[in-house]
Amino acid sequence: MGMSVNDCRDPDKYLAQARYLTKDQREALKEFEREKAAQGTASGTRYMYYFCLCKLANFMKKPFKKATKSDLIDFFKTYSWYKSVLFKGLIWLNFYPL
Repeated sequence: MGMSVNDCRDPDKYLAQARYLTKDQREALKEFEREKAAQGTASGTRYMYYFCLCKLANFMKKPFKKATKSDLIDFFKTYSWYKSVLFKGLIWLNFYPL
């Protein structure tokens, strides 16, 4: 069964539903979640991070730590129909922070 943004707004529940994630991807997302929660990031924002990063994880099929700039460019080409600046910005800034 596929997931959508409307499945639930709880980041932990969303991650639990993402069964296609590898162990490395899941651990990286949990670490990311802990960091963002400690920074006071709102639950809804963390949920959107999960939504975006899970799309990337499913596309790459490899650990986030092995992602290259080329992987991100290929991802954005594939998701060019998805016009959300938030979606693309969240992913780009989390891999290449300013």
